[in-house]
Amino acid sequence: MDFEFEDELENEFDDEFDDEFDDEFDDDPEEGMIEIFRRDYRHLKKEVPKKTPEEIKKAAEFAVKMEAFRTSLPHMFIPEKKAVYDQCLKDMDQYAMRKGGKLLTSFDYQNYKSDIRVVVPRVEFSDAEDKALLTLITTQATSMRIGENGKMMEIYVTINCFAPIVDLDPDSEQKK
Repeated sequence: MDFEFEDELENEFDDEFDDEFDDEFDDDPEEGMIEIFRRDYRHLKKEVPKKTPEEIKKAAEFAVKMEAFRTSLPHMFIPEKKAVYDQCLKDMDQYAMRKGGKLLTSFDYQNYKSDIRVVVPRVEFSDAEDKALLTLITTQATSMRIGENGKMMEIYVTINCFAPIVDLDPDSEQKK
């Protein structure tokens, strides 16, 4: 989410803020005083160079080739990760129900992908069940993304239940 301020408004706010609070801080704050900490990192945000249509096309073609290569490798199923997936699915289903959202999952044995999506009006982890779900996701999932989905919020979780079988020994063919 980008914050856009008009320079005049931003400068007015900064001057007002600085005038109002800078002189109130000392090494021995009085009891009941409110301490405020503020930093502005917007100036550190780096501009992302715009890509040309050719660069975008080339990157997309590379991604397609990499995905084809990844799925061409033999994979093995990892039962322990499937158990994590099943637990996460159960908990995210309960989360969607509590928050009035929707659940969409896929477990693809042909393309070696497993993901869970929950779309809810807002994302919030405020009670013990929600916090336990967040802990499960952050400790066991391969990745998690929280973002906007129209007027709703989406939690997208992947749990890699498949591992490529790669023989790193170049002499393995000769040993057979």
